[in-house]
Amino acid sequence: MFGFIGVSDVLLLIALGTGYMVFYLAKREDKGLRLIGYVIGTVIVASAISYMLINLIAQNQICEAKTQYYKRMMLQPHMMPRLPALKR
Repeated sequence: MFGFIGVSDVLLLIALGTGYMVFYLAKREDKGLRLIGYVIGTVIVASAISYMLINLIAQNQICEAKTQYYKRMMLQPHMMPRLPALKR
């Protein structure tokens, strides 16, 4: 199931966790520093989520392109594998 997860996906998950940690640590601070922490956490989480969605869409388009390519190749008669004739 997780054979399609690459290095970029793992880095995006780490960035998402880092953004959550910034939110958590900002909650403990004073008013001015809390606002800065919330802004930084929001930027990190929003960018990680948007890059995850872009990556998911790109992987889906690549998968569809490969599927269409293999379907076209199998429709060409000279590309079909020939099975040996059975002798009776």
